[in-house]
Parts: sequence; C-alpha cells; structure tokens
Amino acid sequence: MFDIDKKSFVIYDFETEGLNHAFTRPWELAFCVYDKGKKVHEYQAYLQWPDLNVCYHAAKATGFDQSVVDKKGKNPKEVIDYFCKFLYDQKYYILGHNILGYDSQILNVSRRELGYKADFSFIKRVIDTNAVARGIKLNRLPKEHDDFIAWQYRILDVKAKGIKTKTDILCKEYCIPYNPDKLHGALYDIEINYEILKKLVNKIDINL
Repeated sequence: MFDIDKKSFVIYDFETEGLNHAFTRPWELAFCVYDKGKKVHEYQAYLQWPDLNVCYHAAKATGFDQSVVDKKGKNPKEVIDYFCKFLYDQKYYILGHNILGYDSQILNVSRRELGYKADFSFIKRVIDTNAVARGIKLNRLPKEHDDFIAWQYRILDVKAKGIKTKTDILCKEYCIPYNPDKLHGALYDIEINYEILKKLVNKIDINL
C-alpha cells in the first residue's frame, strides 16, 4: 500500500485566465509541502502578467479580482522560479487534481512566457487525483506491472458518460467536510485534495 504518512508531497493548483492550456497564463499559484502527513510549508501568490485577460467564466468561477492582483501581485518570474525549486526536487511526489491534463501544461506556458524551455520531467512523480478517482469509478485499476503514469494518462483519455470527479462531488462521496464557498480558492483546494488522496489510496495500489 502507498503509505502517504511516510511520503513527502508538493501539492499545487493554478487559477488561470481561461481553459485553453496551450496559451492560458495563471494569475494565481498556490502550493503546499506535506512531509509525513503534516503540512510544513505553504505559499500563495498572484502573478502580474502584462495584459492579463481573465475571461468572464473563469473570473466568475474563481473569484478573480483585478484590483487584488494589481495590489498584491508579484513578478511571475519570482513566483515560478520559487515554485520550481520544490517541483523539480525529486524527493517530492507531486499531487494535484487534473494536473496531468491541465496544470502541468499551464506551468510550461508560464515557463515559455518567461523564456525557459518546457520541462515536464516532474511528471514521473505525479499523482493526479482526477485520474485516480476516474480509474476507480471506471473499475479500471492499474495492473501489477503497469507504469502508473501511463495508466493515469490512459484513464484520462477514456470517454465515459456519467463519470464525475469534480472536487465537490468527491468530497460528498467520501464524506469529506468542505465549504463550497471556498472551492476554487487555491490553498483551500490543495488541502481538500490531500484529504481526497487519503481516501483514494485505500481503494487503489499506487505504484510510483
């Protein structure tokens, strides 16, 4: 069994301008570091990109406020550089909800905007709770010799009606207390995601 109380994690979440992961930039980043079941570090920052253009639906869903970003925002290079010190440290597993399908792409959009090369090397340490929850609901668990990262990508590619794995739905199904008004707050989503992982590891063999 994958014992999360003996592991170290970086858990992260972006809030972004829109949903197109080919060019959308993040206006907020939050991440937490968990070590042996305890949160030991947290970080949250707004990113001041030039000509930030948050679409109406993204702003409504995430509570985006341009005045807050203007007042509290930081240079994106400072934020991304700091985050990457943790993300690319191989002692950490990387955790998030839909980070294989979305947030990992957003990170590399940011790297491209800053003049860096794309770097997906952290992917080999990723546990995506969206993929894992989908695999459980589809009853398509990884086999003994499956590559766990490849399995997660295969699960994300499966087209199936009625499979719902949004954070609020998983909280209800796994009886995890949550405040719906705080969802899409990056730091809050991270803490909830860690609680979801605690439930998922009892239903699936994570082999990383």
